[in-house]
Amino acid sequence: MIIDAHSHAFPLEGLVAMEKLYPELIKVHQYEADNAFAVWAETPLPAWNSAKRMEKMHQAGIDKEILQNPIIYHKVDKNAPFVCQVMNRELAGICLDNPENFDFLASVPLMIWMNVLEK
Repeated sequence: MIIDAHSHAFPLEGLVAMEKLYPELIKVHQYEADNAFAVWAETPLPAWNSAKRMEKMHQAGIDKEILQNPIIYHKVDKNAPFVCQVMNRELAGICLDNPENFDFLASVPLMIWMNVLEK
């Protein structure tokens, strides 16, 4: 079994939530339900599409991906717990729908760790 242990995933619901909180950092462009992307740090991020992702995995010979969402940590503030919750819920849903193809690394708000380290 070939596992990609470092796969970024950007669920549309999470991108939209981040755009509402940080419109100066991220902009979502949605042309159709299955054709959306966000621009963050001048980089286009395709919104999640399970069918397209599994097709690319098959082409590359990958059996399973471990999903994660790094853009959560671009902004660590009072919204961090909410953003982590939204992204974790969306990634968990992807994994529940396709357990043979996907697992994910949950995100925790870094502010929690920062508070622990300050003590």
